Amino acid sequence: MRIPALVAQVHPFSYYGTAQGLPENAVTSLAQDERGFLWIGTSENGVARYDGRAFLSFTAYEAAVPARVQALCTGPGARLFIGSDQGLHCLLLGENGDDVADAATNARLRKFKHSVSALRLRDGILHITAASGTFRLSLTDFSFIPAPWPEDTAIGLAARLLAPRRVLRAVRDLGGDLWADGDGALFRIDGVSALRMDKANGFTDDAVTALLTDDEGTLWCGTARGLYSHVPHRFVQFPEGREIPKDAVGVWSIAETPQGDTWIGTIGAGALLLRGGKSLRRLDRKNGLPSNAVSSIVDAGDGVLLFATLDGIARLTPLGVEPVLTPALPDRNVEHIVPARSGGYWICTRGGLFRARDASLRSPERVRGLPSQRVTAVAEDASGRLWIATRGGAAVLLPGADSSVAVEGLRNVRMTSVFVDTTQDVFFGSMGRGLFILHDSAVRSLSREDGLAGNTVYFIERDADGSVCLGTNGGVTVLRGSDLYTWTTAHGLVNNEMNSGAVLRDSRGRMWFGSIGGVTRLQSQREYREYWTAHFQRSDASGSVAAAAKRRIMLSMLSIDGHPVTVDSSMRFDADGFIEVRLLRPTFRNPGQARFEYALSGDSLSWHAAQDGVIRIAGLAPGTHALRVRMSIGEGLWTTAQQLAVLHVAQPWYRSLVFWIGVLVCSWLLGWGVYRYRMAHVLRLERMRTRIAGDLHDEIGVNLSTIGLLASLELRQHSGQTASEGLAKIADLARRTSLSMSDIVWSVNPAKDEGGALFDRLTAVAESLVTPEGLELSLVFDEQLRRRVFQANERRELILICREALSNGQKHSGCTELRLSLEAARGRIVFSVADNGSGFDLSKPRQGHGVGGMRARAERMGWTFALDSGADGTRITVTIPE
Repeated sequence: MRIPALVAQVHPFSYYGTAQGLPENAVTSLAQDERGFLWIGTSENGVARYDGRAFLSFTAYEAAVPARVQALCTGPGARLFIGSDQGLHCLLLGENGDDVADAATNARLRKFKHSVSALRLRDGILHITAASGTFRLSLTDFSFIPAPWPEDTAIGLAARLLAPRRVLRAVRDLGGDLWADGDGALFRIDGVSALRMDKANGFTDDAVTALLTDDEGTLWCGTARGLYSHVPHRFVQFPEGREIPKDAVGVWSIAETPQGDTWIGTIGAGALLLRGGKSLRRLDRKNGLPSNAVSSIVDAGDGVLLFATLDGIARLTPLGVEPVLTPALPDRNVEHIVPARSGGYWICTRGGLFRARDASLRSPERVRGLPSQRVTAVAEDASGRLWIATRGGAAVLLPGADSSVAVEGLRNVRMTSVFVDTTQDVFFGSMGRGLFILHDSAVRSLSREDGLAGNTVYFIERDADGSVCLGTNGGVTVLRGSDLYTWTTAHGLVNNEMNSGAVLRDSRGRMWFGSIGGVTRLQSQREYREYWTAHFQRSDASGSVAAAAKRRIMLSMLSIDGHPVTVDSSMRFDADGFIEVRLLRPTFRNPGQARFEYALSGDSLSWHAAQDGVIRIAGLAPGTHALRVRMSIGEGLWTTAQQLAVLHVAQPWYRSLVFWIGVLVCSWLLGWGVYRYRMAHVLRLERMRTRIAGDLHDEIGVNLSTIGLLASLELRQHSGQTASEGLAKIADLARRTSLSMSDIVWSVNPAKDEGGALFDRLTAVAESLVTPEGLELSLVFDEQLRRRVFQANERRELILICREALSNGQKHSGCTELRLSLEAARGRIVFSVADNGSGFDLSKPRQGHGVGGMRARAERMGWTFALDSGADGTRITVTIPE
């Protein structure tokens, strides 16, 4: 029987060419400087610098760099030496990424006119291979001394292992393996065997021109057709081999046996057993499986495995494969089989969810109340609740119940996966809508906008370090706390389109991811994380720190209020200035996923995201602020915090002591001026009111009194004649107008503003109306109001209301007593007029306008008007707020 070559390990490469920003595809040489930048020499377009995000070109026009670069090497004094067919050139490498041509050094290098083909720094000495021989360069007096080319042990070892191939370049990776070119082809040598890289590995070139292992462990390979990178010892791929049937379209399920072997369930090619990197056995329809599409594999114990397929379930025992008859299932399309906590199994089908009580899977019981009968996944929590994902939403089945309940907020969402966290949070993966997290009955979501690789989440599983791995239609996204980072084919996945349920955390803590292109295994995850923790956050036992850990974050650009300023570790500016800082730190292990955060002293070191590596700050408080930064390389690990700069914020002029003393003095002067103006204005108003009161009394009042007197005299002379009725009206109108004019004169008189004068006037009005009728008058005045100032309009309205109320009581109530009061009560002034008359029915309409007029006057002044009437009399109350 032929075994498919599913387990041929591959080593994926990422490609960079002109489409990715490289100035030219023909790469001639590679180097890395101490800051971490990768330098790429090209055959016709100078050199390019790469920081993990973008390429920056240095050409003859921009930086006096030769067009044809044949060799690169970093040297002492922060220099980059460039070898060309015209000799040697040098770039001076700035501390913050500001690299320029080293004019002084280039002037001294011009005497070396030979074509340079290779450069190597060994023990602080620059060695040169030129057309005329090999030399070493003294960087003190810039003398070129003939010297032998230093031996490279890696090249020598690779040459012996690849003989008779010619080896010109060889480097070691962080795992100790050799990578070398043999007659232009790229080989990986593990000490025992050599594996040639080819198209299956994503490497499509046989003309290797440069090799480099950077200080993060990434392998770089330059060729005549572009630049390739590879991160070794992270992922192992198991792509589909040539012997797999053509109808196989990917991996659908992965499981581990108690012996540590791995079963791979495919879509169309059955199931395969892996051990030690080799395929040992294959199961398909020819030897007993109901279908070649294996959706789920479960270890049932005692050497028995259950295989769910799209045409039923089979059981593998030591005696062979036998079908499992489940006539109670309405649909033989089984998506998953999941062991139940209390024993038995949950069977997810396209026709519903069923519970089987034992491994025989006989007489399964249907779960009712599902949002959809197509069940895609289930997961049980510690309390026995079963969380169900369906194509119509999510549901939960409580212990002992036979009917599920829909999860609010997730109705009509096409679910693909479900996972219960150790914290009892429930994760739901959906088709096209990202990830949903249920926490304490509240649902939050994550999508591509939040950092997911894709919006369809096929599987969810926690790795050995506690991170949640999400298999999507765009790669594997890892959720570690609040951090999200992604692995794709650029990082080593065999394919970005994952499959439902195709995930496994094996007994060694390694993660397996199944996709439509095959299987990817994350190699030694715990050891990998420990290695990077050592590199980024602590020293090794000898006290040395890896070069990658020593790299600092650079402040590559600084502007204040949009104007570029010289980058300095200590900067001064005004408090109202707008600061923009661009951060830079090369990293290549996870292209495009580097993230920066910053914190300011005095801010409790709360970290803020620097979008695209740019910090924007405005409105800093005066004083000294330390700007601290850190960086993530995209795998949930952060560099130690680094103090980048100290910001000295000047006190603005408008906050100085002199300024505020001046403000206080000016305010006092202004207030004094306003006070004097106000007092002068008040005095003018007082004089004007006094003059108006005098004029009204002396002119109009006297004239009205005279008119009334003359009318009365004329009335007595013509008593009984026709004119007497008209004269009587004239006399009465003149008298009432005179009284009203007297009220007006009194109200505008500033000498009558106080409460005592007001009450005296109210008393005079009351006595003039009540005494002639022989009624008893009671007067009550609160002495607290004697010095209270009443405005002219207040006094006038109270007098008019009083006159109207007394007149109504006198004429209509039949009373014998009238009571008038002006009192202070609970922050208010209460004015009232009461009688002991017969009262009247408040519900009946009244013909006169007296009550309505009084109410209108009170409400116009913002007062409260109240009228109470009954058998014991009538009371009118006006409440004036203080």
